Amino acid sequence: MQAGEYMVVSVTDTGTGMGPDVIARAFDPFFTTKPLGQGTGLGPSMIYGFAKQSGGQVRIYSEVGRGATT
Repeated sequence: MQAGEYMVVSVTDTGTGMGPDVIARAFDPFFTTKPLGQGTGLGPSMIYGFAKQSGGQVRIYSEVGRGATT
């Protein structure tokens, strides 16, 4: 990223966390780990698209069993 002032928005949960295989796909459109009919997986891909279109970045930090921060 270019030098400059940026805003950081982080969301943290204390859920089950994500392994590297899930993190690698988390921003894919329609990817979800939820059972059929309980979610579309659009949220993370929309966040990724907005950040990239705005010149920003998105990162995920997660530990299995401890939750995640995006």
